Amino acid sequence: MAQWYLEGIETGFSFPDFVTEEYDWKTWVNEYITESKRLLTVRRNTTAFSLLAEGGSDTVVRKNGIDIVLAEYDLDFPRSEAYNQYGNVHTELCTNFLNESVTRAGHDELITTEGIGKAEFVSFLEKAE
Repeated sequence: MAQWYLEGIETGFSFPDFVTEEYDWKTWVNEYITESKRLLTVRRNTTAFSLLAEGGSDTVVRKNGIDIVLAEYDLDFPRSEAYNQYGNVHTELCTNFLNESVTRAGHDELITTEGIGKAEFVSFLEKAE
């Protein structure tokens, strides 16, 4: 979705092809993906993780071997507040990912470029193949 939006601004931007041998995307993209999974898991499980921490657990292992070190996260939130808190942190992570993506693609001007509105974006998507 982000790719389509950024391409809709019509600055000539396009994401690099992440699935080629010559573009070593894993070294920097995986960090964002892993932290995103951690944040979304913590967001949904603060109560359970708080109880685990109180019981002496240090780390929760998420699927695919992703460790969540409980001491690195504030777990003293009611669920609704955790959704807001970690939702905001996740939004910041995604924003940082997009900023790094456009910079790596040679289009850091997109960081300060005014975006397009919803109607323009819908129109762009309708025209897209």
